[in-house]
Amino acid sequence: MAADPEAARARIAGALDDYWRAAVAPFWVRLHALLQDDIAYRLEQLADGGVDALLRGLHPSVRFDDMTLHVQKYYDGDASSDGRGVLLVPCAFAWPDVMVRTAQPVPVALSYSPRGVGRLWEQHRSSRHAALAEVLGRTRADLLRLLDLPMATSQLATQLGYAAPTVSAHLKALHAAGIVTARRDGRFVLYSRAPVGDLLMAGP
Repeated sequence: MAADPEAARARIAGALDDYWRAAVAPFWVRLHALLQDDIAYRLEQLADGGVDALLRGLHPSVRFDDMTLHVQKYYDGDASSDGRGVLLVPCAFAWPDVMVRTAQPVPVALSYSPRGVGRLWEQHRSSRHAALAEVLGRTRADLLRLLDLPMATSQLATQLGYAAPTVSAHLKALHAAGIVTARRDGRFVLYSRAPVGDLLMAGP
């Protein structure tokens, strides 16, 4: 790196890009949906109970007392935010720990596992899915399978390889029947399974 910093940076960037394509990109739609879901939940906690409620449920190793954020780690240390604030970062790869960054001048950052991180790797029973497809149709059964996490029409279309208008029409039908729910998040409408949809996926 000392001899040729530009070449070293290019090599590192290329390796990171290769890693992204192999290990993260195939799962990014579900990862992104999980992170969005967690952020929405934390914002509701903040609105309902303030900072105390938000930080109390963040992680078993985290507590907030007397304007001090305590994180139980395998080393001791203190750091002041110095007005920089604290950045909370949901990270699917943080489990089961929390990661802390205190270096100046950027904000103090705390990375934690988002709620429901185990759902990323669940395998759905193919026999149950096939039976549901016989009743609802394959496209709607496929949509229900993916909607254990909130997703937008474009995300679902990408995941399934269907045209966005086709996905939108099926989502509207499922929503009208009360099988999925919908909520607006900025420019997007995020759909997720309603309790009835969960029951359909679970089976008897």
